[in-house]
Amino acid sequence: NGVKVRWCELRLAKQPRLAGIKHLNRLENVLAAAEESVAEDVAEGLLLDSTDNVISGIRSNLFMVSQGELITPDLSSCGVAGVQRDRVVDWAVRNKVSVQIRDMAQDEVLKADELFLVNSVIGLWPVCGLENRKWTEFPVSMRIRQNLYEQSER
Repeated sequence: NGVKVRWCELRLAKQPRLAGIKHLNRLENVLAAAEESVAEDVAEGLLLDSTDNVISGIRSNLFMVSQGELITPDLSSCGVAGVQRDRVVDWAVRNKVSVQIRDMAQDEVLKADELFLVNSVIGLWPVCGLENRKWTEFPVSMRIRQNLYEQSER
């Protein structure tokens, strides 16, 4: 059925030398997670950078589907490029699904056909709610989720 997410107040600082890599200084994520605990029905918080570009979830990578195209944020200034994120991008390339890695604005995320989150622990979670926006169908997300599941079974 999907998970609800919300925007975090905390903004990620840009640090290109640490961007994309998983390192031990995740204090920003810890602070953002403390915000998230305020809302019990929210599974994840979404993080923006200091210039309001959408970057990721607190502990996940974000994808949106817009007009059949898969889009994930550019992580060249901040954020962590996770293993599952790479797997989804590889899936898109192999299956000839257009995939873009670029800056994403909050308003275009709210207009997306689908949103989903990925990480190595949760796999793939479709997003069913953000602010007043609701999603009820996740055809692309479920296709990718099934493929990731089949790959992990091998």
